[in-house]
Amino acid sequence: MIRSGFLTFLSMTGVDAAGKRLYCLFSYWKLYLIRQYPKKVMPLLIYATEYKSQLSSKQIELLVDKLPPAIQVKALRYRRWQDTYGCIFGKYLLHIALKKMGFSEDLSKMRYSPEHKPFLPGGPHFNISHSANRVVCIVSSEKRVGIDIENRVDHVIFDDFRPQFTQSEWCEIQSANDPKEEFYRIWTAKESVIKADGRGLGIPLDQIDVSRLQPVFLDGNVWELTRLFQFEGYACHICVECFCPATGPVLSENTASDIADLEFYEVLPSDVLGHLFT
Repeated sequence: MIRSGFLTFLSMTGVDAAGKRLYCLFSYWKLYLIRQYPKKVMPLLIYATEYKSQLSSKQIELLVDKLPPAIQVKALRYRRWQDTYGCIFGKYLLHIALKKMGFSEDLSKMRYSPEHKPFLPGGPHFNISHSANRVVCIVSSEKRVGIDIENRVDHVIFDDFRPQFTQSEWCEIQSANDPKEEFYRIWTAKESVIKADGRGLGIPLDQIDVSRLQPVFLDGNVWELTRLFQFEGYACHICVECFCPATGPVLSENTASDIADLEFYEVLPSDVLGHLFT
């Protein structure tokens, strides 16, 4: 309809048949290019690994030696081996993601904001989280992102965390069929928001309300939450910056299947070791 209308316009302006054919040829060629080479959408990459047992001291030494000195110091500062592994493997997951996306893999360039959020100048946005024996890393070239994972342990005293929740969140936890499940759902959602924002605990958690409302509005920014169910025994959320202001809250919560450009990769610890030599 648009094409025929424009051809009529060309006739009225005195364009000859050759000009019309040229226009048609150009239109079809443009359509062909759009179909063959659609606009590339850079996906959200999520890499995850799980270490169920300790590696040999030689393997750990190899992993640590390949990291920049500043990260080595941080990794070896932890008392629990699980936390040391979390720091080490988190950086290697980031390294793998950077390589896949075509960015520099030089982690020695890592810098920290005044709020202690790590970033790579000229690199993509990323965030890392670890809990118990799990490590997850999310990377995006376009949007600020946050991720939080928590092992759903049984010995949680909910009342100790009451000041960190809004009234509506607390009511949802108390009235839920499974209060522990709801506690971790809300907690990881809130944590992913403050990690994506970058100010961390500089934002009081009781000022963020994630009680089933999408999206989350915080200081003029809009954030979209997605719950991940890939990790048995863990609660996990990702938070992604929204560039388009939302018209209002939606009574729903995304899952990974709702995000068309989400790519998820599970990496074995042995794969991380193999990555060192590729």
